[in-house]
Amino acid sequence: MNELVCRFILRTEHPSYYAFVLDGETTLGEYWEHNPRSHCHDMMGHIIEWYYNGLAGIQPLAPGFAAVRVKPYLPDGMENLSCTYRSVSGPIHVELRSAGNEILLNVSAGPAITIEVDTTELKERGKTITVRKEVIQ
Repeated sequence: MNELVCRFILRTEHPSYYAFVLDGETTLGEYWEHNPRSHCHDMMGHIIEWYYNGLAGIQPLAPGFAAVRVKPYLPDGMENLSCTYRSVSGPIHVELRSAGNEILLNVSAGPAITIEVDTTELKERGKTITVRKEVIQ
């Protein structure tokens, strides 16, 4: 559902998070329409989790993030992504760069974290995928 979520976030017309941004809003409206009644809701609260587990693809496999799957998604039109999640087991960093016919995926994590990488979502872009994993000391 990553593509659907991405389209919903980036639409220029309501309902969309981006439509609120284009309207000059800094908080999320009570209703998903132009000039909603209330203007005091957390603007990106609902999509922050998707940023970590949808775009960056950081998905816990064990309590405390002792083991994680990294299954990133890079939407069309997005060429770079950098995300760091500070889990209780240590930092997890995911970086994606798309250039030409290649996508470079760098994944690093603290020594207490086991990382599994899944490039299924990236393969849909039809590019060569290079994966580098490292331990953050």
